[in-house]
Amino acid sequence: MDSLARRLPPMNALIAFEAVVRCGTITAAARELGTSQPAVSQRLRSLETHLGSPLFQRSGRLLKPTPQAQRYCETVAQALHSIAGASEDMKPGRQARPPIVISAPFGFAHLWLEPLLPSMEVAFPERDFIIRAEDDPRVNPQRRPDMEVRFGRHERSGSALRFLFHEAAQPVCSPAFATRHGLVPDDLLAPERLRELPLLHLDEQESRWCDWPLWFQAQGIEDFEADVRLYYNNYPLLQQAALEGKGIALGWRGLVDPLLQEGRLVTCGQAFTRSGRGYGLVLHNLSSRPARQVADWIAEQAIPLADRLPQQGSEGL
Repeated sequence: MDSLARRLPPMNALIAFEAVVRCGTITAAARELGTSQPAVSQRLRSLETHLGSPLFQRSGRLLKPTPQAQRYCETVAQALHSIAGASEDMKPGRQARPPIVISAPFGFAHLWLEPLLPSMEVAFPERDFIIRAEDDPRVNPQRRPDMEVRFGRHERSGSALRFLFHEAAQPVCSPAFATRHGLVPDDLLAPERLRELPLLHLDEQESRWCDWPLWFQAQGIEDFEADVRLYYNNYPLLQQAALEGKGIALGWRGLVDPLLQEGRLVTCGQAFTRSGRGYGLVLHNLSSRPARQVADWIAEQAIPLADRLPQQGSEGL
């Protein structure tokens, strides 16, 4: 039986390969590794020789890994980070319980992640957590989070990404609001009726989020113009306004589901869905085995949501 040493490629070749895939060019990888371009090129050739397969295709100045090499790189990167993390844990004087920092948008942190924290503490009793509610972690001067929840387009899960659930925005209101305006709870109103009612708006200029104009466009109404006197600058405030009966909000399914199940909110319009877009958990600290375990656990909690998200509505806009 071949020894492990004979089966494994040279470690410096694997490190160079991972760096080139991540950085996109040999020049950038050499700069990161503190070595020369010829040295990185030689390491790539030695790895291709060991594997008996080409690893890259050139696209201008960039090196694009072949599909097989891309999958190989994900496995290599995870293994290298595991070795790095285990090596760090062996060092004398290392902090025994470094807190795991999780960054998430305000609405996600308040409505989905916070109720999950008691179960997370039970699942990981030896770990401490720091939850940072922030829509853009890059503006935070604190340390980079171990993982962050991002809303947007996510192509596929991988070693650094756990897809949580797809975007599904649906009009919701309080039962008191429904009664006051003669609505039947959970009756899906025609968009022409909805546009006549008070609508709650988020002060969010980024196109990644579904807003009322986009929702109405998906329902076939192109001429919707919002008559807005008050904007809410974060999603928890807007959701609270809906709970207080001030109007109809776009509720992100997965986030407002507990409020719907408790009867504190009711649906009143079609769901707007876009598969491939939604919430994803990006793992920055791949070298931390506890961080990877926590990320996997969070992703597992989101799996049942796929069965509960509504199937009606528009797709692919």
